[in-house]
Amino acid sequence: MPLNLTAGVLVVGSLDWESKSYGGNFVANPAAVRAKWRETRLKSDKRSAQYVRVPIRYGRLSQSRGDTYTMVFSPELGSRLGVGKVIRCRNAVNGTDDLIREASELWRAEQPGGKDVISAGWGCVAILTSPSFLDHEDAPVRTKLLQDWAAFTGRQGGYASFTFSAADRAATGDRPVIENGRLNIPWPKFKNNRPLSVDLVLLTATKPKIIKGVYPTVGEIAGAWIQKKSEDYYFRNNRLAGIRTADDGEIEALLDR
Repeated sequence: MPLNLTAGVLVVGSLDWESKSYGGNFVANPAAVRAKWRETRLKSDKRSAQYVRVPIRYGRLSQSRGDTYTMVFSPELGSRLGVGKVIRCRNAVNGTDDLIREASELWRAEQPGGKDVISAGWGCVAILTSPSFLDHEDAPVRTKLLQDWAAFTGRQGGYASFTFSAADRAATGDRPVIENGRLNIPWPKFKNNRPLSVDLVLLTATKPKIIKGVYPTVGEIAGAWIQKKSEDYYFRNNRLAGIRTADDGEIEALLDR
């Protein structure tokens, strides 16, 4: 029996504004891989893209962006949540093959040329499931889906190689932040605290820069953009797209002073 699960993709950075032409500073190439992914895999109506509260921060040191910082998920943030965007998938997930297909298409949008993999040294595709995911008559089938996903991701490189902060690990009860292909953060909620109403969410988890157990400071994050001014568009475009972190005010003040 098909599962007919509703799915979405959680985007928290350039995957959003490099895949759609919003106008103004946002200019996406319609022929580009990310734009094609968004057109073919995600719904395009306004109701299918929703802002949610999630634990995100600038914490991945990106060589391709001039050694400045991009987004990471960070369980330690607790109530200091940022704002990301969940965009619903066009197709339902009826089984393991469908889930792997969505993950593979997402990965190709993140790393063009990636074939038969959904991970690398810098990041990987992970999932979240709703709190009521197994509270259904077809729970055994859903459990098998999660087991198959865990087995598939277990054969991939990268999933066990990420180092998170000591506080991240404490926030997950000393469980791995990425475990069985799943990211250990709370289920996303809207600003009014209502939970997101899909069955599962795919996302790209990225490897943070951790030194002596902690993330870079706000001063270090802003300082990287001050040193490489041409790259601060990443921060500016996130802001324009409504993608925010709890540290944005401090970062912006340092960039604009």
